[in-house]
Amino acid sequence: MHELLSQVLDHRDLSKAGALFSVRDWDIVSDLPAATPKLKHIFNSSSYASDSNAQSVVEICLARITSAVR
Repeated sequence: MHELLSQVLDHRDLSKAGALFSVRDWDIVSDLPAATPKLKHIFNSSSYASDSNAQSVVEICLARITSAVR
């Protein structure tokens, strides 16, 4: 998995999430099998509904994935 995507998902690092748009589309698409379970883990967390940071990280990651797939 691309180091930046891994860091954003593992640490819910919102400060670096915007930089995902500088990662090549192919790298993002290739990382889908590894990123999907990490995203699922974040939004299945019991604190997700009240954790605006986690929500923003998921939103940005999904936007980047959608952009790469298009």
